[in-house]
Amino acid sequence: MMQKLFLYIQIIGAFLLVAIPLIFIFRFGNQISNISSSIKGIQSSHEQVIETIKSDALNDIQIMAGQEIYVPAYASLKSYEGEKEFNFSVTLSIRNTDPGHSIIISSIDFYNSEGAKFQPFIQEPLIIKPMATNDFYLSKSESFGGSGANFYVEWVADTLVNEPVIEAIMLGAAPHGYSIVSPGRVVKNILP
Repeated sequence: MMQKLFLYIQIIGAFLLVAIPLIFIFRFGNQISNISSSIKGIQSSHEQVIETIKSDALNDIQIMAGQEIYVPAYASLKSYEGEKEFNFSVTLSIRNTDPGHSIIISSIDFYNSEGAKFQPFIQEPLIIKPMATNDFYLSKSESFGGSGANFYVEWVADTLVNEPVIEAIMLGAAPHGYSIVSPGRVVKNILP
């Protein structure tokens, strides 16, 4: 008799070990799923708010200074005999020369020799901190711009700042190791 009782207790115990988690899953599974969905919704909403703040950054500041800069970028050049073409890797260097204020790069576009515009280098405004530098690189294998390639850079600031140094640096491969530095030229001053 005692053995039967002990066997019934074991069966009931095993049943409860299986049944309680199943009851919990059926009872609270939807709520857990809803909580998980809510957390994902909050994260998505948070990301959307951040993106809105970033995209509105230029609209919210009072522009006190800025420029549009044309930067020649010689992606390829012919040799002096005109028989051989040299391709270059191109680095666009943007240096904030102001020790106390950030600048905002609002756009960077790349054009080839025919004036065809390629995809923009930045999708949203980029902040460059005081005395910091950002570089944008095109490898030699991507040198599709030709000798008339160029960058068109727009920057702004919410206070008067030192002009940034914006230039293109072109490097050729060995054995000759050609290099060219091409400074940007102000096309337009942006004033308040």
